[in-house]
Amino acid sequence: MLFGRVMTNAGWFRTGRELRLALDRLFLSGYDGDLCMSVDAFHRQDIKKCASFANAAAAIWRRHDIVSIAAVKGARDGQTQRGLARLARALHGRLIIVNGKPAAIKSEDLFIKISYINLSGVGRAAVLKNAWDGKWFTDDMCKGPGNVFFVLPDGKVKPCCGYATDADILTIGSIKRDSPKQLLRNAGKNRFVSAVFSSGLHPIRRRLESAGAVLPGKTTDHCLLCHYLGTFHLAPTAYQY
Repeated sequence: MLFGRVMTNAGWFRTGRELRLALDRLFLSGYDGDLCMSVDAFHRQDIKKCASFANAAAAIWRRHDIVSIAAVKGARDGQTQRGLARLARALHGRLIIVNGKPAAIKSEDLFIKISYINLSGVGRAAVLKNAWDGKWFTDDMCKGPGNVFFVLPDGKVKPCCGYATDADILTIGSIKRDSPKQLLRNAGKNRFVSAVFSSGLHPIRRRLESAGAVLPGKTTDHCLLCHYLGTFHLAPTAYQY
């Protein structure tokens, strides 16, 4: 198993000492993945703190590429790009633009790659995007966001990093008690998770529709349908391991 990414808003620390102590503990544990900051119009964290986080991580790991950025796209993109530009200036670096959008921040000591996550019309984001856009996605057995153990702050583990991770039905255990082998066993026993990864979401949808369920429409966003099914239509007690 590869523990390859820690996600952070890079704004949780109150002092520089608190930041360095936390990163030192992670470094001394042997962690050698990357540290990914969420920087976009929706997180609204202090850009100066993001810069402090990136500089401290690069100094402790002595790696110019230890930090990356994940940004949501699909709404308020101009605001996101302006925030990334402010971060580049705070790091005394520059934005590298590819195909019209920021792809990296480069400074003397850092090279921060920027990746993008499509906005999903879930929860409060439903007002920002037409979630049910009239066409069904093609099932890929969640090869895009799936095939990972996604560990939430409370220790719960999900089999994907998509927008549906708040659905209880996707819980396959806890990092506090389960080994990777046990997490895989739990995923196999979870009827919903095993169905999604073996046959896809559409067979589940069709079974529900044949039983009388009426969906709000069709969507090209498989995370949206997974969230909708897991939140509104499937009882966790009936489907979890």
